[in-house]
This record gives sequence, structure tokens and C-alpha cells, in this order.
Amino acid sequence: MDYLNFIILLGIAHGILMGIALLTIRRGNRRANQVLGLLMISFAISITGFPLINAGYYKLLPHLLLVGHPFLFLFGPLMLLYVRLRTQRDFKLRRIHLLHLVPFIAYVVALVPFYLLSGEEKISLMMAYRPGDSFSETFVTPLQIVFVFTYAAVAFRELSRYEKRIKETFSSIEQISLSWIRSLISLVVAVFVVMSLLSVLSFLGYAQFVATHGGNIVPLLVTVCMYTSGYSGIRKPEVFVGGGSAAALAKYENSSLSEEQAHEYLKRLLETMEHQKPFVNSGLTIKDLAEKSTIPSYHLSRIINERLGQNFYDFINHYRVEETKRLFAHPEKQSYSIIAIAEEAGFNSKSVFNTAFKKYVNMTPSQYRQQLNHRTPSSN
Repeated sequence: MDYLNFIILLGIAHGILMGIALLTIRRGNRRANQVLGLLMISFAISITGFPLINAGYYKLLPHLLLVGHPFLFLFGPLMLLYVRLRTQRDFKLRRIHLLHLVPFIAYVVALVPFYLLSGEEKISLMMAYRPGDSFSETFVTPLQIVFVFTYAAVAFRELSRYEKRIKETFSSIEQISLSWIRSLISLVVAVFVVMSLLSVLSFLGYAQFVATHGGNIVPLLVTVCMYTSGYSGIRKPEVFVGGGSAAALAKYENSSLSEEQAHEYLKRLLETMEHQKPFVNSGLTIKDLAEKSTIPSYHLSRIINERLGQNFYDFINHYRVEETKRLFAHPEKQSYSIIAIAEEAGFNSKSVFNTAFKKYVNMTPSQYRQQLNHRTPSSN
């Protein structure tokens, strides 16, 4: 057995074990964990045929041939359901969602005649197989590619909405960001982009080349998906910000706010930020700021969005950047490290601090501090 097949087999074992763990874990969002567990198991089963064929083990285990093919139809639905379960409080799995399984079930039914063949018959068909001539490669694989791309596009849209919502509610999002899910979906899309390229090459007459040199690319990418996703799904905390709540959205959109009241709220907000410095609390939420400024949270959100042209996340981080600039210039803070000053200003992530600082100051914190230190002697 070569090392690539060994890695793929380890990935299959990892995916199945992690999937079982996610299916049985009792803490957190159990439904979401179960869907992620099914996705992990689908990843694992979908690539079982590759090491069998590459290493010739299909002669020992012929009844595993083509078992994994239909599971590619589950990637898209399970990814989308997982995203919705993680981002929408009101989302519930219903019977209508079973319609997502129709392509998977239809393909399984279409393969039943093959599954019912004897082991010897399957081995004979496999030995007579010529790359590029199968029904699966000609019709099913392109359909699976379109299917996954469509689901991925919808899932990306759902994640973008979630990211927008958390930036309207939280000032620090590193621990609640679902960027790992975006990365996972991107990896799955990459798998199907590779499948698309391999299909095009097969169609152009390079089927034998694809079978010889491209056979391990897809299962290796799927293995990467399994290694990187399971632990993140368990580790990341659950945060809902009204993704499915029409009432919360309506309260914002229908809130009446006169010009005079808006001006008063804006003045009160800026005074609160200036004198109380709530932004130094790294866990500050819009609810916390609403309580400190005695402004209803839906009005506060509207003031920040419409009067200041920012979301809550950027609004707070702008103040934190200004606070770090003030602290950099403070004589008693000269011995403090950059990250210590950033934390004092309310940042709890070095990468977020560096990104925000460069966004508002057009230079890195180190460059700004060096420039400030060069300026200071001449001003004394």
C-alpha cells in the first residue's frame, strides 16, 4: 500500500469515528452536531472506492464498489442544513427537508441493479471498465457538481447574513465567527472544481491520464475536509442573533425615530463613548451599550447604521483604535508592549487589532509607534 492510500484510509476512519462522536454528543446544539456528524460520515463513505481501486482491494471487497458515489449528493444539503442550524435560532428540521434527499435516493435506486450483482460480476465489470465511458462520469458527476455549487452559494449567503448580524451585536467576534464553516464549504467547492476539471479532461480524450494521475486528488481533498471540520464544530460556541426572527427585524425597520430624537440619541451615544469608555470591555455587546447610554437597542442600532454609517463592530473598534493611539502617546505607557496596550483598549485578538488599526490609520501599530517616538523628542 502506498502512503497516499494509507492517508486516505486514515481519513476515512477519522471521518467515521468523528461522525459517530458528533451523532452521540449531548452538549451544545445536538441537531447541528448530528447533521455535521452525518456530513463527516458522508465524506468518509464517499471516498471509500478510491483506495479500493487504487490498491486493487476491490477484488477482496467488491461489494464496496460504487457505495460511496451517491453520498456526494448529500454534501450540499447537509452543509446548508448545518449552516442554518448554527445561525438561525428559529430553524427547525421538518419533513419537507427530506426533499433534499431526493437526488441521493434516486441515485441509490438507479444503482440497485449493480449492488445486487455477485462479487464476481462486479469484479468483471470493474476489470472491463474504461475511464470516461461510464454513465456516472458522463451524466451523474456533472449533476453532482452543479448540485453542490448551488447549495454552496446559498450556504455562503446564509453565512454572510450571519456575519453581518453578529457585527451589529458584538464588538468582538473572533470566538463566535463561523469562518471555519466558510473554509470547509470552500474546500468542498474546491473538491468539485477539481472534479469539474477532471471531467473536462476526460471529455477531451484524456480519460486514461485522469484515471492514472488524478485519482488521488479528490479523496485527499475530502480527507482534508474531514480532518479540519469535526473538532471545530464541537469547539465553537453557539451564538444566535435572531437569524430567523422576523419580529426583531420588524422592530428595527418600523421603529419611529424623529429627527430631534435621533439627534438627542446620537449626542447621548457619543458622550457615553467619550466619558464612560465602554469599548474597553472586550466583550461589549449592543445590549450592554444600550443599557449604558439608556437608548433602546433597536434605536441604537439604527443610529449607528444610519447616522454614523457603520455597523456596531466597526463603530466600537474605531474607538478602540483611537484609544490605542492615545495610550501610545502616554508617557507612562512607553514601556508597555503593543499587544498590552491593545488589550487595555478592548481588543482581545492581535490579528483583529492589526487589521482594524491599519484600516483606520493606514499603517501598522509598529509603524505608528515608531513614527510617534521619532516625533516626540522634537516636540519637547
